[in-house]
This record gives sequence, structure tokens and C-alpha cells, in this order.
Amino acid sequence: MQIGTRDTATFTLSGNNIVVKSISFKNTYDGGPALGQAVAALIEGDLVSFYDCGFYGIQDTLCDFRGRHYYRECYIQGAVDFIWGSAQTIFENCGIFSVGQYINEGFITAHGRDDESETSGFVFKSCLVFGSLKTYLGRAWRPFSRVVFYDTHMADIIDPLGWDAWNAEGGQEHKPIIDAPLLTSQVATTNRTIIVSRSRKDHFTSVQDAIDAVPDYNSHWIIVHLRPGVYREKVIVPRNKQYIFLRGNGKGRTSIVWNASSTNNTLSATFTNYADNFIAFGISFKNDASIGTTPFRQSVAAMVAGDKVAFYHCAFYSQHNTLFDYKGRHYYESSYIQGNIDFIFGRGQSIFQNCEIFVLEDDRAKIHGSITAHHRESPDDKSAFIFLRGKVYGVGEVYLGRPRSPHSRVIFSKTYLSKTITSQGWTNWSYNGPIEHIIYGEHKCSGPGATRHGRVPWSRQLSDEEAAPFLTIDYISGKEWLPAYYY
Repeated sequence: MQIGTRDTATFTLSGNNIVVKSISFKNTYDGGPALGQAVAALIEGDLVSFYDCGFYGIQDTLCDFRGRHYYRECYIQGAVDFIWGSAQTIFENCGIFSVGQYINEGFITAHGRDDESETSGFVFKSCLVFGSLKTYLGRAWRPFSRVVFYDTHMADIIDPLGWDAWNAEGGQEHKPIIDAPLLTSQVATTNRTIIVSRSRKDHFTSVQDAIDAVPDYNSHWIIVHLRPGVYREKVIVPRNKQYIFLRGNGKGRTSIVWNASSTNNTLSATFTNYADNFIAFGISFKNDASIGTTPFRQSVAAMVAGDKVAFYHCAFYSQHNTLFDYKGRHYYESSYIQGNIDFIFGRGQSIFQNCEIFVLEDDRAKIHGSITAHHRESPDDKSAFIFLRGKVYGVGEVYLGRPRSPHSRVIFSKTYLSKTITSQGWTNWSYNGPIEHIIYGEHKCSGPGATRHGRVPWSRQLSDEEAAPFLTIDYISGKEWLPAYYY
């Protein structure tokens, strides 16, 4: 069976302090040339160990999702990213077998680590790597991915390069990882830093109080540093509080959370930014409100209404209308966005680069959910949602987007689309206007959800020439204002 990570898993383990011995876990889904997620086991509990177990699949065989794990004398088989996740794990005396008939080369690991402070990593000790398919040892799923093989025998199936970059197309330039120190060095034109923590030992305990302390009409960068913790409050950055760098300690450690649900998007937002020249790093924005059974209540995690705004390594969590990308030029880099119905919407001129889009099920509506709902009234409007080199996956089925106006524009380029994308790709549900000027395009996407068969006739498969104006930060004039970028 192939739908999404959780739905495909033959076995899911969420409990802590578990020992498993002498059991094989298999996902027999083949998938053909399109492959697709087919998880044999999903492990997300803490302090979990496996002895003399087997894991059989083709793609994403072992989802070692999170927690501390130990695998000893186990056998793991697959072709593409068949040991993947964000866990802190040791594989000792294990057999790793690369096999596949539909591709020329595979990838053993795809580890995800978003921040240098995270302790996660995959360590292979005294293992045997062999098989019938030429393979890379791994590819980096996130910017701080960490995988180590030592005292391990490797058969001649390993590609001479050893490793590969995620979604890279040979010869990719290696650039510095965009992290907090790099961003700080780029914006630190003053020495002023405001520190927020829950301990009462720093300047403020409230994020909003720290924002309010920034001088009105500020014209120099000020760092507002959030120490690890959950800040349960509604936060608004007013229009006159420019040049704020809101710096967290990693999206898994620093969160701003609120629980408002409303028929008004603005009123429901956990975090709202009206200011121009704003940067956020390493923060999760969450709206954990109950939205009931009606599809007309929104629970916005973040509303972005300023110009020249960038989010690096952030996360946005909600179900309905998660990210209100209202207006302005925006850049989202290596961020995670989760939801179901119209969960990235607005009229922004925005690039989502290396982002991870996770689809949730939603039983409130009979239609499939939609990732995007873009609003663009005029051909002179420069706005669009551009998704570059990311990954779309999740539970159930969803459309890539639906238009909100006659010139709506959304493009997915070089993005992995899992089977969670329905074959039609796009929908004009609830929109009764003309569709001839809508630009809903795909460019060199991959994965089982990227098939062209069944796509709505008004969507487009873009050529390199058609896609080129949207594929670099020049589309948002990023070289003029972004502190760091990749393309």
C-alpha cells in the first residue's frame, strides 16, 4: 500500500521503553517505476531497541522518526532512503542490503537534523553494506544531517562519491549552511540583543513584551533572542517595529503557541508580522485550537503582512489556514508547514525553498484539502507562491492548490511529490471565475504524485524557459535584502 508515511507503515511504535526481538516487518508494495513511500516500520518512541529483526521494503523502509534507538544484528533492505528520519540511533552488527529493479542508483540513508544543537544522528558500527543495486551511503535531508559509518564493510556497490546532496543536480555549488551564527553575522550592525526566557533571569519572559521594547520606527537590526521553551501567547509585530531578528534555538526547542479559532483569519493568528525587514530563525509557530466540525473556522499559525520578510528553519503548525502569507516579498528556507485545507494562502510574492510540506487529514469537508490558495487579481501583480526543491508528503490525499482569483499563480519546481497528491493535481473548487489566466504549474518535479496523467487541463507543465524567472531569489529581489540565501 502507498499513500503517505503513516498510512503506509506496516508497523508503528510510539511507546517508550520497548524491546523487540526476532520479528520481521515487511511492506510488500512494489510501486513500479514510480516507487513511492512504503514504510515497513515507523519508530517514534524513546528508548527503543530491536534485536535480530528484519525490515523489508523498497522506498522509506525504516522510518526511524525520532527518539533514542538501538538496532543490533538486524537486517534492513531497500532502494531509496530506506533508513530515514530524525532519530538518535546506533545500528550495530546490522546487515544493510541495497536492492531495486526500477532505478540505477539508490540511497541508504536520509537523515534529518535542523539545528546543530540537536543530538540526533545515525551511527553504523561494525555493519555490512552489500546488495545488488549501486547506491550512495546517504543524502542530507536537512541542513545539519549527521550519519557516520565506522568499522563497517562496504561492498563495491557504493558510488565512488559516497554521498549525495538532497535533490541536487550534479555539480551543485557547496555554500555555507544558513544557521543562526551566519545570520547573526550578517545583521549584527549593532550590539543590542534582547533576551527572552521563562526563567525570569533575562530581560523579559514574554515575546510580546520584548517586541514592544524595540523603539518605534527603528532603523537598525535588533536581535530578540528566545531561549528554549514554549511561549504560550499571541504575538503581534506592529508596522512601526522594523529590523527585528527574532532568533530561536531551533524549531524543536523554541515555540510560540496560541489557541484561537475564528471565522476571521487575522483574529485567529498566533503570530502576526506587519513590519517590513523582519527575520525569524529556529522557531515553531503553532495554533493548537480546536476547530470543531465546520470548515469555516480558521486557526492561523502565522500571518505575514510585511515586505522583505524571511523565515529560516522555522515550522508552522495548524490544520486550517496554517500560514496566511498575506502580502509582500517573503522567503521561507528549510521550513516545515503542516495543515490540510488552504494551509498556505494569501497574495504574497513568496519563495519556499527546501521546505517540507506535510498534509494532514481533515474530515470536515467532503472535498480533498488544498495546500495552497493564492490570490492575484491582475496580470500586473508580481505575486506568486514558488516552491523550490522541497518535499510534499503526508496522510490522505490533497490538491496542490486552488485559485482565489483570475490570475492566481503557484509553481512547484524540482519538488518531490508523494502519492498524497491526487492525480488531478489542482482544483477550482468554489471558484467560478475565468481560468484561462491562472498559472498553476509544475517544473521537473519527481515522485509518484508528480505524474502528468489525470492532471486538470488548465494546469501547466512548465519548460525551463517558462520557469526560469521564478527559480532564483531574483524573483523577490532577494539580493537586495536577504542576509543569506542558496540560489
